[in-house]
Amino acid sequence: MDPVLWIIAITSAGSIGLGVLYAYERWNAPRRAVHLRLEPGHDLGLNTTGVLRQQRRRFPIVDRLPISPEGRQRAQRDLDRAGVHWRVQEFLGLRLALAVILAVTAALALAGLAPWLRILFAAIAMIVGWALPAQYIARRRKRRMIAIEALLPDALTAISKSLRAGSGLLQALAFAADETPAPLGPELASALRDLQLGAEPVEVFTAFSDRVGSADLEIAVTAIIIQRTVGGNLSEILNNVTNTIRERAKIQREVRVLVTRQMLQANLTAALPVVLAALFIVISPDIGRTLITTGAGNVALAFAAVCEIAGIYTVRRLAVIEV
Repeated sequence: MDPVLWIIAITSAGSIGLGVLYAYERWNAPRRAVHLRLEPGHDLGLNTTGVLRQQRRRFPIVDRLPISPEGRQRAQRDLDRAGVHWRVQEFLGLRLALAVILAVTAALALAGLAPWLRILFAAIAMIVGWALPAQYIARRRKRRMIAIEALLPDALTAISKSLRAGSGLLQALAFAADETPAPLGPELASALRDLQLGAEPVEVFTAFSDRVGSADLEIAVTAIIIQRTVGGNLSEILNNVTNTIRERAKIQREVRVLVTRQMLQANLTAALPVVLAALFIVISPDIGRTLITTGAGNVALAFAAVCEIAGIYTVRRLAVIEV
């Protein structure tokens, strides 16, 4: 029997099994949560930063993926920073299911090619399916970070004014949480709720900074922690931090303007080979059929695509300038 058919059968059965397991877990999750809350001696526990959390059961199959506990923690941190209310097991299950589905689809769509080429393209499709959810989370995290950093100076100003008016830190946080829109407002409310539940302020603010992942917020949190340790006028400190954040944002905008031109040139350079290849195919269809129907043409096309992707990735990485 063709080994490709074995691969298709195994991956199809695995994807169907993962889909059924995910549907069952989603259907059974509310009842299981109620059962855990009513179970005698059940403890909500503490996470590594001391902030209250709820224990959750894991997916039996996804939990056996060769991923270290540190990798799972990083994945959960990325999900929190992206504002996606998924568990790590759900995210990993989605990546695995998408990788399997794309691999099977590629193997079926390229049935006319040689077996080794079908396996190669199926492997490439599996890698793409595994990476797509991570790219989606990264883009969401970046957009959310930009929105938070745009709202942060106004939130710090609100806290500073409230402190100057004689309010305590909890009242100032509550005022800022009410006045600040999403996504920063709910994060402030979450930190305020942890403080009201009796968690240590240093641990709460550290967890808040790690959950958001903003360098500007880390500056503000560091200032608050230092003030609670050695004392000082917190309102004046937050004013200085706000001015620093506004100056950093101004420099970042200037850098972004300078980088945009170079990125446009890089994109045009990357699009030039694709446009030329399309013109050659239109002018001489025989060349296009050679790239698609022959093994050497497929290898050349795959090599060109890999080089294009590597070049675009390299240029984008070089364009990242830390301020």
